[in-house]
Amino acid sequence: MIVVGCSAAHVAMVIDHQGKKIDINDANTCLNCHDDMKGHSHPVMVPYPPAGKEKEYTSVSAVKKSGVKLLDGKVTCITCHDLENPQSSHPIKNMSKSELCLVCHLK
Repeated sequence: MIVVGCSAAHVAMVIDHQGKKIDINDANTCLNCHDDMKGHSHPVMVPYPPAGKEKEYTSVSAVKKSGVKLLDGKVTCITCHDLENPQSSHPIKNMSKSELCLVCHLK
């Protein structure tokens, strides 16, 4: 992994993924290849928790304690995906019994 400070607001974390160098802190980098996910997957680059729905979600501190990553308080692709996990879709947590989903969602 290569860490590059592009600006005060963005630190690029560049890794090799399927032969391409990608910035895992930029959802647009993911969506360049996975454009089929636009509008069909979990929303990305949205604030966590959604405004007005705080009671439906786990606290930010509990989410971070679980190892889930929020970038600048937002859900990004790496919030749910770990590209070093060789399992299909690279989940950061076990998908059985909705373990990953229940890190954030209370229901």
